[in-house]
Amino acid sequence: KEAKIMQITEIKAVKQKSDAPICLAAYCRVSSNSEDQLHSFAAQIQYYGKYTRKHPEYTLVDIYADVNYC
Repeated sequence: KEAKIMQITEIKAVKQKSDAPICLAAYCRVSSNSEDQLHSFAAQIQYYGKYTRKHPEYTLVDIYADVNYC
């Protein structure tokens, strides 16, 4: 049986300089309503707020929250 020769084409990313902010949508989730999970949920939301304040190249568009417990 003949071996097939595979051709690989490398596509290199070209970084473009832009002054436009990068839109950021965060996803925060907890799986129970226990006190530690609710604290974690608040900490996740707070983290993304602080992150975008420290990184002005990002604009926080929205935070999607999923509290998944019955």
